[in-house]
Amino acid sequence: MNRLEVTLQDILWMLKKQIIWILLATILCGVGMWAYTTRFVTPLYTARVSLFVVSNERTGEATNNEQLADLRMANTYVNLLSSNNVLEKVEQVLESNGSVKNISAGVLRSMITAQMQSATQIVNVSIVSADPQLAADVGNAIIDVAPQAIQKIVGAGVMTEIDRAKVPGAPSSPNVRSNTVTGMIVGLLLSVAVVILLAVLDNTVWREDDLESVFEIPVLGSIPNIAIETANQAAKKSRGGY
Repeated sequence: MNRLEVTLQDILWMLKKQIIWILLATILCGVGMWAYTTRFVTPLYTARVSLFVVSNERTGEATNNEQLADLRMANTYVNLLSSNNVLEKVEQVLESNGSVKNISAGVLRSMITAQMQSATQIVNVSIVSADPQLAADVGNAIIDVAPQAIQKIVGAGVMTEIDRAKVPGAPSSPNVRSNTVTGMIVGLLLSVAVVILLAVLDNTVWREDDLESVFEIPVLGSIPNIAIETANQAAKKSRGGY
């Protein structure tokens, strides 16, 4: 006995037949991801500060060599921003102004991301925390401490403030909308995959072509499906519905 061949038409028919369950699974997965994100994921806030680094003070336009020196100096300052020397001073500032107590350099390092902006001397520092006020306080402590501390280590370069940190008004993560959409997409793909798998595994004979394919014999005729009223229904109808 040959196995039934599943065509694209069969799969589309099965998907159409199960469209209600597919939509229900999509919605449920989206709602589930929304509930998980809003109830169980801790929101994080991001504060940002910006600084500008040059290799030496100047009054005129920088030459090509000076620009290259500025970029190298900016890269050095970025790497030193997360050093214990700088972060321990940031810790002291935070403790002195009452922002937080007993926060280690390691914890601060995990909160901070520093990088140069598009190969310029601008250094952007992002501070991520579950406490928006703490994120802003850490950013401003870096502004107050880093220029002098790093310059003392390197013995060269000038770092100046561009933007101080502001208390973030909304969480930067998680993205509730994005997670909800992702959950819906996952639910849609899983439900479609299950329907297709069931269609592939289904050995039910639905058409005359299936009979010929399975048994390798021609179909001589078929009995149409005609709705016939039963005797009781006919009698009820003849009595006017009583």
